[in-house]
This record gives sequence, C-alpha cells and structure tokens, in this order.
Amino acid sequence: MLNKDVDVFCLGKSYLSFLYSLSLLKKGKKVLLVHDHKHGYGQMHAKSFGPLEQHVLQTWGADREIKPLINLADYLTPKPLVFIIDNIQVKLGGGPFQNLFELMRKFPGYFYSHSKTLWNDYLTRAESRAEFDAEFNQYVARLGRTLFRFKTEQNLSYNVFFQDCPKIILDLFQSFSQFFFSSRDLDSLENWRFRGFIYLARGYYQNKLSITGSLFELFHTFISLLSPHYILQEEQLNIELLNLHLQMGGKYKDTFVKDWVFHKGSPWCLELGTYEGVIRPKNISLFSSYSHDPRIEVDSSRQYYRSFVQNVSFSHENVHGQNGARVVCSRVDHMGTNCPLWYGDFAGKMAKIETFYINQIGLKKEFIQNEFCSLIEKDLKQLMPKNEKIHFLDCFDGVEILKLGRSKILEKNKVEAPLIKGPKILHKINPSEQYRLKKVQYLGPYSEGPLGLLSSIISLKDQYLYA
Repeated sequence: MLNKDVDVFCLGKSYLSFLYSLSLLKKGKKVLLVHDHKHGYGQMHAKSFGPLEQHVLQTWGADREIKPLINLADYLTPKPLVFIIDNIQVKLGGGPFQNLFELMRKFPGYFYSHSKTLWNDYLTRAESRAEFDAEFNQYVARLGRTLFRFKTEQNLSYNVFFQDCPKIILDLFQSFSQFFFSSRDLDSLENWRFRGFIYLARGYYQNKLSITGSLFELFHTFISLLSPHYILQEEQLNIELLNLHLQMGGKYKDTFVKDWVFHKGSPWCLELGTYEGVIRPKNISLFSSYSHDPRIEVDSSRQYYRSFVQNVSFSHENVHGQNGARVVCSRVDHMGTNCPLWYGDFAGKMAKIETFYINQIGLKKEFIQNEFCSLIEKDLKQLMPKNEKIHFLDCFDGVEILKLGRSKILEKNKVEAPLIKGPKILHKINPSEQYRLKKVQYLGPYSEGPLGLLSSIISLKDQYLYA
C-alpha cells in the first residue's frame, strides 16, 4: 500500500536519484521515486565516466555500505573516444600515456615545444611509460577519496587538485596551459583548431560550450583528456540500487504526474497517472535535464543548447573506421553557431547521432532537421570513401542540454571557478501567469558546478548533510 504522505517526491529514475533517495532513507525520510520516461539526463551528462568519477562513487559505496557502488567497475565498459575538429582526429579513451602520446602527436606545438627535455629524458623509456600510468592512476584514486570524504561543492578548488598531483603531470599541464596565456596570433588556423578541440572537450566533460574559464576548469579538462573513458551500464546498476531503495523502505512507481497542485508556492499535492491517485509530498526533487511538463518550468538566465537524435545507416560495415567508438565532432567555423557540435556512437553499419541546437522560443527540430542533416553528412563524408552512401533514418527529440559558458577571457590570475547559482523553478498556470516555487529542487545540468558530472556527484553527496 502506497503511503500518500511522503517527505520527498523524486521525479526521474537514474543512479543519481537512487543515491539521493538512499541518503534520505538513511536519515529516516519517507521517499517516493517515480520513473517518468520523459525525464532523463542522456548519455553525455551522466553515463560518460572517467576514473575520477569512478573513485568518488566507489568511496561513496565503501563509506556508506552501498555494495553496487563498491563494485562499480562491473558496470563500466571501456569505450574509445574520438574528438574531430576540422580534419584533425584525436583518438583518446585508452591509458593515460597512450592519451598523452596522442595529444602530443596531434598538437605538438602545445606540448613538445615546451617539453623536449621532459619527453627525451622521461617519457621515451618503456619503464617510464608504465610509471606514468601508475602515477596517474594512483593520483586520481587518492583525489577521488579526498573529494568524497573531505570536500564539498563550496570548497572544491584548484588547490585540492594541485596539492597532491605528481610533478610530471604538473609539468605537462604547464605546457598545455601556456597557450592560453601567451600572445600567440589568434588568427592562426592552427591555434583556432586547438581552441576548437578544447571547446569540444569542455562540452563533453563539463557540459559547457566555452574556450574561456578558469585555470581550475582547464586543469580538470586536462586530467579528463588523459583519463580512460568508460560508459556506465546504468540499467544494470539501477536494478541493484532499486532493490536497496525498496529494502530501506522507499517506494517506487513507473508512472507519470497527471496534475500538480501548489499552495502559496509550496507543494500541496499531486496526482499520479496510475490508480494510487493523490500524493501529498512535503518536498519535490526533479532529476532531469529540463522539465518536460509545460506546467513546471526550469527558469535559467543562461543560454543553452537542446538536442535531437538521428539514426544513420551506411552501405558498408565499419566504412567510417570508428567502429565501437564515440565520436564528438565540430568545425572551427561552427563554434558559437546554432549547431556547434554533434556526437555519435558508431557500430557496424549504424550510428546514433545526437545534434545540439540553440534553444529559441518557437523553434522545433522539424524547422532545422534538413539543414543539420546536411552538416552531419558533410562531416561524416570526411571519415569514409567518396562513393559511400549515408542514409538518415528516424529522428526524435533528445534529452541532453549543453550550457553556454561565460564570455570573459581566460586570465592567468583567474584560478578558481565561481559557484553556479541554481535556476528558479516556476509554476506556469497559464502563458501570462506564473510564480516561483518553494521546496521544489532541481538536480540537473542547469545547476551543476564547473566540472560537469563530477560537480553533480559532489553536490548530491552534500545533500546528505542537510537531509
């Protein structure tokens, strides 16, 4: 029998919402988690992992006795990650040294010219390559434990990442970061391609489209580029977390919200689409990229990009040369436009491609689909023979969003990234009448900090302290 009075109503099923509910249940709260299929985060925001996020969550599992998190490695699948900017392909996602070698090979002017001695004396020896991998892996493991046990979103800083970092990685980062503080000619195509690569990397790792920011954000980007790349098999993990949720007394329903009622800006009751009828929650937490309900609006002052998904087929097997890889693609002249980038998962004769477009009032994917398909086709043709045929199949709305970064230039004395002010949650009674809601919490990309998924995990961990 479903208890109609709950302390927290969680809308959206993901491992993040389950971790939140488990923290609340441990505090003795009554929690109802509803899986509405319209709400979700998508592949890029919550399911793309590096070892740093892995170690934070594994520490979470060890310290709070959540067995599925302790065994998180069982749910992670390695996946090659390819960034394409113009005609440059950067193939990452392997071991730390392998990724470093690829970065030095594709952008030698931003590494090798500042690191000749380092390269010749250290990284060319086989034993040093193994040593580099071991040092890097030990560093991110220590950092992951430190972040979970001793840091909050408020005191997450560059110094936390810097203080225990091996000297070899700091030396390499100095070479990597010097470009941003130099007086190099910004009209150079080579420099703009490197900036375009950083633009893609920050979009993927930090859910933000920008070539500007702080030294802290740039260092996190660098660590992410050196890291192995994994995809979380979330459905399997969610089965285990759901079992824990139910064992601890939590409630779960696969349904949707039929109606919302608020009184003086606070939750009064809501009606589910199943026979349970009316639920009376004290608080509501939304776990989704954005609200798919026209009556509940996540109001952010920042510009953002929405997405649509396009399935694509090819005439021949693996003709694109990216079989099993995830490809993130853009061009220098696409940066800052209505279609800044796309990413896709390639397998055999098929690819599932998600394209981002600027959010505008009244703009539908049908208005821009043909134009964007032409852009994608142009990009795909550079990966395959001229006579290869590309077929665009079904298309549907995606759930991903990307934020637009700040416009201020990256300055050498800009070390830390500012905390992000969360968006307002509005109840829209009609097109001309709306008001701000209280006790309604949004936990998604709009409100996350500067480090993408890592910031979201740290923020979610902090909720336990105030539950």
